[in-house]
Amino acid sequence: MNVLLVEDNLDHRELIKFVLEDRDPSWKVETVNTGTGALKLLSDKNEFDIIFLDYSLPDADGLKIMEQIASLEQAPPVVMVTGLGNQDTAVAVMKAGAYDYVVKSSDYLLRLPIVAKRAIENHKLKSKQLQAEAFLRQSEARYRTLVENAPTGILTVDLEGNIEEVNPKLVEILGSPSAEHTKQINMLKFVPLINSGISLAFKNCIETGEPSESTHPYTSMWGKSIHLTLHLTPRRNDQDEIIGVQANVVDISKRMQALEQLEELNNELEKRVVDRTQELNTIVNAMAGREVRMAELKTVIKKLRAQLKDAGMEPVADDPLAEYL
Repeated sequence: MNVLLVEDNLDHRELIKFVLEDRDPSWKVETVNTGTGALKLLSDKNEFDIIFLDYSLPDADGLKIMEQIASLEQAPPVVMVTGLGNQDTAVAVMKAGAYDYVVKSSDYLLRLPIVAKRAIENHKLKSKQLQAEAFLRQSEARYRTLVENAPTGILTVDLEGNIEEVNPKLVEILGSPSAEHTKQINMLKFVPLINSGISLAFKNCIETGEPSESTHPYTSMWGKSIHLTLHLTPRRNDQDEIIGVQANVVDISKRMQALEQLEELNNELEKRVVDRTQELNTIVNAMAGREVRMAELKTVIKKLRAQLKDAGMEPVADDPLAEYL
């Protein structure tokens, strides 16, 4: 561990250095006797795990130096060492950004290693926390970007049906003037939503804790008639308790219109096929009747021709119906 000790008193400087390095041989203590020297050293190499800073320095106020150190990027924790033990000093030191302060009492040398170890551990924990918070902010920003630019509508609802978040695409789908106007709707109490079955879908998702998918015709309060497919997912907290619903909303109005048009075309085609079939049946039936009549007529002609021959008379022509049969 690398320690920076800022102390103008030579005796105190040597004693502190000895105590820290004697406590743990892996601790390397580098010393300076002025605040300016400390700032220069930190600007050249900020590789220290902890800084012990004297409150009273010959060239600068310890609090001013403390504030400048705290403003550095990835500043190490600072423990202020002071000969003043009053409450005002303690408050000022902590406000300036110090992790802790140690009063130069009879046993303060023994306390320094303990304070140093605790300060470093807490600083590491705080750094991890800050990293986690930064990662969370980045994740939330990425999520927000995805939601804001999603090609489908997205909204989140609490257990009472109040809309907490809504993205621009859903505002567009509903024909709403704004997200604020959309949030005024209660998903469980708004009558058109109840009549369309959408409210029931949300209620079931909350009560069962199961994702669901359903399709509903719906006319929004702004007069836009649409068909919606809902993909509902329960929202849960860290204790796995349901706290609401997140909905992904897809506008399938154009698809439904296309299906309706296709159904109309199919119905029209089917009607035409039926009508044409009836026409063909009529023609076939008519032709069948004609063939029967022609056959009967031919039989009659054959009998007449035979009778003429029997009477010694020759028919004047061949069978006049031969070309039709």
